[in-house]
Amino acid sequence: MKTSIFCLEEIRCDDEVEQDYLEAYRRVMGYYSSLGKALSAMKKNTVKAYCPEEIYAYLIGEIPVDGEMGDSDWLSVRSYDPSGKLLEECLHDYNLVNKFEGRNKADIHFNIGDIVEALYGERIEFGIVAALPPTPEDGFKTLDALDDSYLILPLVTDYDDHIHVAPTYVFALRHVLPEEKCEYLRNMLKIWLGKKVVIQ
Repeated sequence: MKTSIFCLEEIRCDDEVEQDYLEAYRRVMGYYSSLGKALSAMKKNTVKAYCPEEIYAYLIGEIPVDGEMGDSDWLSVRSYDPSGKLLEECLHDYNLVNKFEGRNKADIHFNIGDIVEALYGERIEFGIVAALPPTPEDGFKTLDALDDSYLILPLVTDYDDHIHVAPTYVFALRHVLPEEKCEYLRNMLKIWLGKKVVIQ
């Protein structure tokens, strides 16, 4: 009996950096009975897409069926580049409590101090990585899949001074960021790490 379906989402953005973040345009392209069918639809779109240069990424989220709304979340999420190449996977059931053991070190693709782009709501934020997802070696006893995230200090701080972003929503820097803004992010990281040292 089928217990999940796969939602294919296209992410677009304007390529010109006119402010300290980019507007993200998210479009659900369809729901599919298997990951293979969702991937097939994504591949077709990479060939036939309108203004393909505006495509930023694709997301395929697995969601449960036959459950009440509000009681369930993603079963898995995968991100792909505009050509359809797999970038990242979060394969831990978000509905399970205290069942996440940590992300394998080999699957952590960024380091503290990397300047990245992060899909956060309807925006692509520029930011700097301040903490990595927990790993099994860290020894945390109570983790959920939501803990599988990078802590990022964003260039724009109208949300907060930091955000937690799942690995499938974090991307290598693709746009040219002026050096003064990169330096601002590096200084933010120094201050953040200084605070953490004082707390310890």
